[in-house]
Amino acid sequence: MISKIVQITGVLLLFALSQSFSQTKEELFSQLSSRFTKASSISFDFQSGEMKSFSGTIKAKKGNKYIIEASSRIIKCNGKTLWNYSIQDKQVIISDFNESYLEGSSIETIFFKFLNEYEPIDLKREHSSKSNSLLLIMKKKGSSAKDNNEIHVWLEHKTHNPLKIQMINNNEISNWLISNLKTDLTLSDSQFKLSIPKEVEIIDLR
Repeated sequence: MISKIVQITGVLLLFALSQSFSQTKEELFSQLSSRFTKASSISFDFQSGEMKSFSGTIKAKKGNKYIIEASSRIIKCNGKTLWNYSIQDKQVIISDFNESYLEGSSIETIFFKFLNEYEPIDLKREHSSKSNSLLLIMKKKGSSAKDNNEIHVWLEHKTHNPLKIQMINNNEISNWLISNLKTDLTLSDSQFKLSIPKEVEIIDLR
């Protein structure tokens, strides 16, 4: 579950930096490609579409620095050390950070490699009685129709802020509702180090 949250961070960064809606999916994708590396940080609130009780926030800064707060768990990484704190179990696991953490989908990896791995295949306008939105569909390069590896992103029609992300990988589908997205925040490096509370069991794997 946490790995999915990390993956959508890269997706959100791309759309947060899009200032105008291009006429074609290729133009929009090209615009994102030229802008997304300029952002230094990102934050947003998320909620699982499948598990309504699973929600939280994420903050990330270039340099493999990120904070994930979800339900009763807090994960912090300062680029070198990773703290995985279970509030319910009163236990924190400390380990060295490496790029393979979370199934290889580290935030830093997504920042710089996402656009190289996916390509736009469709761009649609969707209308409903409550709102209008844009839907951009992307497919992983080299994947066949059988693989069914796609990412669908719904954008608010006027502001182009992301509203929902659907990730499809073979027969697995996950949906995420997104709100309060911000970029280029002022985040100090000290925020990405966990201050371990008293009476918490520490498991140091370094």
